[in-house]
Amino acid sequence: MMDFSPVPTPAYPLCHSSSSMGAGGEVMTPLRAVQSPSCESMEIRLTLMSQPAEYFAQFFDGRIPNLRERMLCIEQAVQSMTAARIFENNLYRVRLKHAPPFIQLSIRRLDGSPCKEWGHFQRMKD
Repeated sequence: MMDFSPVPTPAYPLCHSSSSMGAGGEVMTPLRAVQSPSCESMEIRLTLMSQPAEYFAQFFDGRIPNLRERMLCIEQAVQSMTAARIFENNLYRVRLKHAPPFIQLSIRRLDGSPCKEWGHFQRMKD
């Protein structure tokens, strides 16, 4: 079974002291830590619970798990997926997940348009 256990997040912030302007002319304000939406874990849980039992075979070496095993798998997945720290500014929402030896950044624009400002990505990464 996959290990969905949450890992501690690093202590350093993703915030910068000054704003930056990308090639498209959009000013990016500093990122600040925000609370994850309280309904997020329930949405993830409901999405996973709506999957057929066969979906979970990929996490159980090809066998279809019983109901108890599926529920445990779902809860571990919810804990893992909601363990990320979230940062936000006027343009982006960034989810930071620390999974040693890596740090995963999920960067999305608040307006849903494509992310094209590589200078903004560089500032968030640094």
